[in-house]
Amino acid sequence: MEQTVRKSSLISCLFMMMLMSFSLGQAQEFRHDSLAFGPNEQLTYTVTYNWGIIWIDVGQVDFQVNPSTTAGKQSFHFLSTGHSFKAYDWFFKVRDTFETVSTADLKPLKYRRHTQEGNFFMNNSSVFDYNKMTVSSNLEDSQTPINMKINRFAPGTLDVLTTTYALRSMPFHKLSQGDTLSPIVFLDGRTIRLPIVYKGKESITGTDQKPHQCHKFEAILEKSNTFRSGEAISVWVADEPHHMPLLIEAKIMVGNIKVQLVKHNYLTE
Repeated sequence: MEQTVRKSSLISCLFMMMLMSFSLGQAQEFRHDSLAFGPNEQLTYTVTYNWGIIWIDVGQVDFQVNPSTTAGKQSFHFLSTGHSFKAYDWFFKVRDTFETVSTADLKPLKYRRHTQEGNFFMNNSSVFDYNKMTVSSNLEDSQTPINMKINRFAPGTLDVLTTTYALRSMPFHKLSQGDTLSPIVFLDGRTIRLPIVYKGKESITGTDQKPHQCHKFEAILEKSNTFRSGEAISVWVADEPHHMPLLIEAKIMVGNIKVQLVKHNYLTE
């Protein structure tokens, strides 16, 4: 039973893996005036676990964008936190934090992750060097002592949070149904590539009970402790100027996960 709940409550880790799947994987330049998100944007999502006739809201994920300055230049401070609801903490407690500082055109500079899931913990941090095109990482988890790793990275590589926001600033109107994208994402000391298929437009009902026209994407996953081989994660991104992800659905080893946008708050400078 504990194994089943753990697979269904990898709240922010699972959600990040869903959203990070959607960078075009090419070197892109993002002008500040073309970004789809605001400097003080806040998004809140509820994570729901489904098994048969059982539907349980198990946790929450929050995303926040803060304007910042790094080395005298404009930058962004991205923060995402995920937690299990307190009613389930006694059984399996989840507290996750992902944090990134990027340039104004979304090149990651620093990345930090702190994860606590039951008895498991992970503390990772990375610093990107664009002169040497290397990223230096300090990696630690409950099964591995802290160690330092240096990787080379290709132009256009993003981390998990900058990928999330880069997606929303992409020109979706240039995609055709069936297009396959190839993301390059650096996460926790390694580079990940994942094929993504654009499925076209589709209308869904949001948590506000209103219909929303969306762009649908689908990623086919490799087998892991959470997913079966060949399972797909589907993401519906709103067809409006902010390109907010509204709904994410995925089958896991036992049951299904649904992540829904429940609140957004745009605050201008």
